[in-house]
Amino acid sequence: MKKMMTILSFILLMMTTTLRAQIVTDVPCYEWGKYYASPVSCSVFYICAPIVSVLYAYECPPGMHFNPSTESCDYPFLIDPPCTLPGN
Repeated sequence: MKKMMTILSFILLMMTTTLRAQIVTDVPCYEWGKYYASPVSCSVFYICAPIVSVLYAYECPPGMHFNPSTESCDYPFLIDPPCTLPGN
């Protein structure tokens, strides 16, 4: 059931998002549908893609940061702990 919910969440994200996707091939992903925070930007996150086992990089809308606890873009003041990467 959890895997089905992950699949449905991934499909819903793909259908409703206005985020720009970019394929990241130099970082392997092993857990299908897993969300990863970017180590270089608070507004970027990765999703492990099905079948091809690559990460897709997404950028949150302007002014938003990736919230690892909700696995979605959120206002920076709602994220605990706040992202402290340089330049963010």
